[in-house]
Amino acid sequence: MWWNNLGLKEHLKFARDRPVECFMFAVGLNFHPGYTSFRILLSKVINLILIIDDVYDIYGSLEELKIFTNAVDRWDVGATEQLPECMKTCFQVLYNTTCEFAHEIEEESGWNLALPHLSKAVAIARPFPLFFFAFFFSPYGVHTFFSTTHRDGIKEIADFLHKNEDLVHNISLIVRLTNDLGTSTAEQERGDAPSAILCYMREMNASEDTAEAKIKGMIDNAWKKINGTCLRTPQQLPFLSPFINNIATNIARMAHSLYQAGDAFGDQEQGSRLIQSVLVEPLPL
Repeated sequence: MWWNNLGLKEHLKFARDRPVECFMFAVGLNFHPGYTSFRILLSKVINLILIIDDVYDIYGSLEELKIFTNAVDRWDVGATEQLPECMKTCFQVLYNTTCEFAHEIEEESGWNLALPHLSKAVAIARPFPLFFFAFFFSPYGVHTFFSTTHRDGIKEIADFLHKNEDLVHNISLIVRLTNDLGTSTAEQERGDAPSAILCYMREMNASEDTAEAKIKGMIDNAWKKINGTCLRTPQQLPFLSPFINNIATNIARMAHSLYQAGDAFGDQEQGSRLIQSVLVEPLPL
């Protein structure tokens, strides 16, 4: 309903229409009962990420993208006046949804400082902190959080996420590189922007097999660093460890699942098979 009410399918015909795939990703991050609001909010976030990705990769000119990026950095709807209507609509939806998200957090917890953290996360293209807020301000998350800490500690945790750039970087790196491994061939055929594999091949004068091996090695190294953070977090912030050790690492795991055999977001046939397997068909006994 939310997706249809936005009207983005009519305004942004070039963008991917993948609400079910986005929900499947959210289920992969946390399937436990009691986190319905987390999955709903996260599905919205992922939908918006896909749309913005398509605006940058497919639609916008360099000059338009500079204006769009500046508007996001300033968090200013008025800064989009020179953009085409579809890009104005995209920013307005991003702005409204983020504000709605912050309002829901305030309603749940009484914390009125979520918006600066959320807008900062959007401005530097980091969905990771948004996942955190969705998790902790779902009904079960609020109960767990406030039974182990005080309200002023929310800012402490938000600051922890902003300061731990390595965790954010390594999870984002795995998502980016698994995407490149799964989509590089198809993107080359379409003439899309070069992937990490193609860039490495050109820079190092390497074969495709060598480039893929290098990318897989980078993914393995990122996992080692993530696992190190998972071991340290319980000592630093015990109440944050459920998020880091489960939800955060599941972001990287879902990236492997989506791109291990191609592009489950770009290839609707493959995406449909994965949805059937995850959400519809029972596990064989």
